[in-house]
Amino acid sequence: MDYLYWENHKFSTGANTGEDYIAFQREMKADLKKLIEPFGFEIYQFYNNHYCFSAIIVDADGNFIYISFSNVRGHEHSNKGLFGETLIRKMSHGRDFAGGPNNYCHWTQVGEIAKELIK
Repeated sequence: MDYLYWENHKFSTGANTGEDYIAFQREMKADLKKLIEPFGFEIYQFYNNHYCFSAIIVDADGNFIYISFSNVRGHEHSNKGLFGETLIRKMSHGRDFAGGPNNYCHWTQVGEIAKELIK
């Protein structure tokens, strides 16, 4: 995944999701799989949204983690950039959207932080 390209990309906007965001979301889903597999997780559910997405990952022991990637439009105004503030929290089951306390990490750390949350 070309993080630098997307970090500097100004996303389209509008009532319909732009082709640029659709491509980004597809790459992010593939990247998520690569980031979590070394830590024993797989994607349980991936939610395509309008300029944002969320996912639930699970490990072999049935530990669930919720991940949310915020709206990408206007990320250039954020101090942490596009990838610097990914929401991640533990879930008690695959439909527990209230979950545990919110944590934030850099996108590239989601596998590592997920593993820490289930300890």
